[in-house]
Amino acid sequence: MRLATLAATLPYTTPDDALVRLLALVADALDAGAAFLARFEGDTLRLVRTCDLGGMGLHDNQTIPLPDSYCHILSERRVRHLVVPDTGGDPQFAALASTRLLGIGAYTGVALHHADGSAYGTLCALYRGAHVEGAGEVALLTLAGEMAMHSLDMVALRDREREAQVLVAIAPVGACMMDAGGVFETVNDAYCALYNHTRAELVGHDYLQVLPPSEREAARARLAPLLAGASTGQWEVEVVGAHGERRTVLAQMATFTGADGRLRLAGFATDITAQKGETRLQAFAAQHDPLTALPNRAAFHAQLAAALAGRQGAGVAVLYVDLDGFKVVNDTLGHAAGDAVLREAAARLRGQLRGDDLVARLGGDEFAVLLYGVATAEAAARVSTDLTTALSVPFTAEGQQVTLTASVGIALAAQHAGGATDLLRAADGMMYHTKRRRRRGDTGD
Repeated sequence: MRLATLAATLPYTTPDDALVRLLALVADALDAGAAFLARFEGDTLRLVRTCDLGGMGLHDNQTIPLPDSYCHILSERRVRHLVVPDTGGDPQFAALASTRLLGIGAYTGVALHHADGSAYGTLCALYRGAHVEGAGEVALLTLAGEMAMHSLDMVALRDREREAQVLVAIAPVGACMMDAGGVFETVNDAYCALYNHTRAELVGHDYLQVLPPSEREAARARLAPLLAGASTGQWEVEVVGAHGERRTVLAQMATFTGADGRLRLAGFATDITAQKGETRLQAFAAQHDPLTALPNRAAFHAQLAAALAGRQGAGVAVLYVDLDGFKVVNDTLGHAAGDAVLREAAARLRGQLRGDDLVARLGGDEFAVLLYGVATAEAAARVSTDLTTALSVPFTAEGQQVTLTASVGIALAAQHAGGATDLLRAADGMMYHTKRRRRRGDTGD
């Protein structure tokens, strides 16, 4: 008969009560003065539960130095059982302090081990006088010991499950437990709030219901390895919050075997929307100018390089734009006014470009424009004219009108060999050439 079935036949209300009744049965069946269940604790033997029918002076939680007990033989020699029919006739045991203290005339004990094979302690029967072992007494004690360990292991497992349930309840992040079919057994308040469901709407229902329909097949596929034997897994999912907002959740799952032997899943769900948003902001900041929100020099260079490689340079043009006289704005009206002019200039440049084209702020009052599908200098010049016209409209800064001009240099990929750095440098050179020519015209040269 299976041990679990045997244990179930013993009438008890709690696992601890089962141990007490089991010891009473052992003492009665073996006609022993006392029976006890003991645990090894280093060099000490602790009597966890006792049944002292013969008044031998045993009590629960009593401790005995392990070397002074009969049980040390079971711990040191790793034998399965020990029978001492007459302690008075055996000098080794007659000299033990416990023999004299408890008046032990005979001893029978078996070693106890957990299900994983680790040592626990002993189950023993003590007699006032000498005792000749009857048929099957060691076998009976061994069976009783296995039943006791089964009960103890079940208690420990249930205790761990209760502790886990407490941790689930108080966890600051969403926590849940599910059966192997993905049906919720336990959820905490944080989990309910995160997925915008009540506990009644979740417990007893499939976990897929908390996900948008578009996420469910992927979630089912991610769960499959766990059910097939993988111990842990994690992934990100998108969920809809209480007010319709989309949130990013980091789901972490692990499998475990419950006290009833069934596979279960435990999981945590953490709202990482803010972290993801912060990551996106950091990525944006690394690629964009903080004042104008335009791509910065690094982003422009990367996109120009990609354009040259992807289109083999055909139809790619770069315009290098510099605001003439901008320094005067900063010097006379202050940097706040200068910043306002730069932001407005960026908006005007964006407004003159097609959807695929790109404008970036390189630094200071310098901008760069990347044009696609511009095969001739004339086509690029028309765009340049549109940009300078837009920038010639007076700006308003600090309540004053500011009029600026712009110098633009043009470089066509078809006319310049090299990569992105070379093409941008060529456009920069053409811009300074335009600026010098304008100055010569202003001075009459």
